[in-house]
Amino acid sequence: MKHIPLLIVGATFAGLGFASESGPGALVVEPFSQPGHEFISSYRPGERWPRNARTEAGRRLLEELERRGVLDADRRLHIPAVLPIVCSWIREQRIQLLLMTQIVRIAPHPDGYEVTLAHASGLETLVAGRIVDTTSGGLPHSDVDESVIADKRINALLHRASHEGDASVPLPEPFDERLSFVRGPFASEAIASLKLAASDDWPTARRKLYAAWLARPAAWQPWTIAAIADTFEHRAGKGPTAIRPNWTRLPSCAYANLLEALEEGVLAARKEGGGV
Repeated sequence: MKHIPLLIVGATFAGLGFASESGPGALVVEPFSQPGHEFISSYRPGERWPRNARTEAGRRLLEELERRGVLDADRRLHIPAVLPIVCSWIREQRIQLLLMTQIVRIAPHPDGYEVTLAHASGLETLVAGRIVDTTSGGLPHSDVDESVIADKRINALLHRASHEGDASVPLPEPFDERLSFVRGPFASEAIASLKLAASDDWPTARRKLYAAWLARPAAWQPWTIAAIADTFEHRAGKGPTAIRPNWTRLPSCAYANLLEALEEGVLAARKEGGGV
C-alpha cells in the first residue's frame, strides 16, 4: 500500500497552513468540492484581522488579498472573491490535495494508520504515518464528542440594490437577538449571521433564517438575501489536541479569521517538527 508520512484531514485554512510547512510528504484530503469551506462556504468574513502576518506563507496570502482589494484598509473581507486567491496560493505552495474525498475507514497499522479513502477513482487504501484532523466536528473514527462545537450559525450574503453613501455608513440596528450583521467592503454588501441550536439540521436552519428575515423592520426592507451559505459556520475550542498516538486535532474553525487559522497551522507544523 502507498505510504503517506502525513495525512491532513480537511483542506481548511489550518490544514493548508500545516501542509505548506510540512512539504511534499503531506497529503490533504477534503470531502467538500473546494478548499477553505469553514470560512468561504459558510460566509464567515472573520474578525480581528491583523495588519501583518507572522509567517511567510501567511504574508503571501495576506498581500494578495490586499493587493486585489479583497481585504480592504478597514479589514473588511469580500468573501465571494477569496476562493480563486486561495486556489492560486495552493498551487504556489505545491500542496498535494484531494477534493471530494471521504475517509471511510481508519484502522491501526504498525507504521501508523491504515486509511481507506473514497473518491472519484473509487476506493483507495493507504498507510499514514501521522494524522492531523483540522475539521470542525472531528472525524467520526476518533470518538470526538460533538459537543466540542461551541457555536453554530447559518449565514447569508445581503445586498442592497439602491444604496446611498459608502461602506462606512453604519448598518441599521439589529432587530433579533439571534441575528448579527457585518458590513462588507462595498456599500451594498453585508453578511447576516443567525445563531442556531446545536441540534438544528439544514432545513430547520434555513426556515429559522427566513422567518427571522421576513420579520425585519422597515429600516432593513431595502436589503435582500442574495445568497445563503452552503455550510454551517462552526466554532470549536482551539488545538492542537492529541487524540491518539500520532493523531492530532487542530480545528480550523476555532480561529478568528482565515489568516490566523492558516498561520496557526503553519506554527503547529513547525512545533511538530516541520517537513516530512
